[in-house]
Amino acid sequence: MCLQDILCLLCLAIPEVKGQQDVKQYTIEQFLKTTSYRGASFSPDNSKLLVSDDSTGVFNAYSIDIATDQSTQLTDSKTDSIFSVSYFPHDERFLYTADQGGNELNHLYVRGTDGKVTDLTPGENLKAQFAGWSTDDKYFYVLTNERDPKYFDVYEYETDSLERDMIFRNEEGFNFADISPDRQTLAFSKTINRDDSNIYLLNRSSGEMKLITPHEGEINFAPAAFTPNGKELVYITDRDSDFGYLKKFNLATGQSAPVLKPDWDVSSAYFSKKGTYFVVATNEDAKTHIRVYDFATMKPYPVPDIPGASISSFNISPNEKDVAI
Repeated sequence: MCLQDILCLLCLAIPEVKGQQDVKQYTIEQFLKTTSYRGASFSPDNSKLLVSDDSTGVFNAYSIDIATDQSTQLTDSKTDSIFSVSYFPHDERFLYTADQGGNELNHLYVRGTDGKVTDLTPGENLKAQFAGWSTDDKYFYVLTNERDPKYFDVYEYETDSLERDMIFRNEEGFNFADISPDRQTLAFSKTINRDDSNIYLLNRSSGEMKLITPHEGEINFAPAAFTPNGKELVYITDRDSDFGYLKKFNLATGQSAPVLKPDWDVSSAYFSKKGTYFVVATNEDAKTHIRVYDFATMKPYPVPDIPGASISSFNISPNEKDVAI
């Protein structure tokens, strides 16, 4: 029995529901030709999007011309899926991640404008992941467990030379979240159990690791993002609440203040490149909803509605004129 016959039998086995609307039917051939797209990084001049799609049967990196919708294939892997990460801030080099033969040991690669590919995290039995750009775009951050398979250390790479320094040696199970605009304070979470976690701040100059969420009982705390001026850390907590909501911690005073408390769990929050927009994602009945605010006033901005869709990414361009959803 072929797969198409099995699918037909499954359809026949579903009882008809009174009032059920007709659902459009597709052949298995049509289904298998479906193309999935992932990622959406804007090029420095805002003319292209870097994405990955599986139109060849394997995920590869492509650029899409925003004006014409013309797609250009940038990588040609026949075996290992390639997932695009980000264009570089000032040229069309780009970062992507891939494992080797499905071993789930992802490395981070850079493809130059000449097509040359460099593994930024060479070695065996390691995982690596991109962790963001510095505010001034002169550096980017990578997490790898090459030194110790149990923990991810934090490395700072120079954008131009690709030289790197380990800026945090992780020996206690911390999870890196963000770095301040002046690159002097690193925010980490540390999990105690599913319902209990803390936030720590590392002073890069002194090396002091400071717990900023001392508490009793089981409460979750998770860093979200430093504010654009670097004076505060926005974080998520469920203290005295059934849902995770947003607060901000003042680095100078050590005091916390409320930011946003919706009737749903906040899953993430971040700022656009220039800091104009504050993006908040909430989990509402297992569907992601995006809201955008002016952080100073928490006045909401209108967000495009895609009926029936769950937004998996909401990427504002560096010049803040466009958004890729």
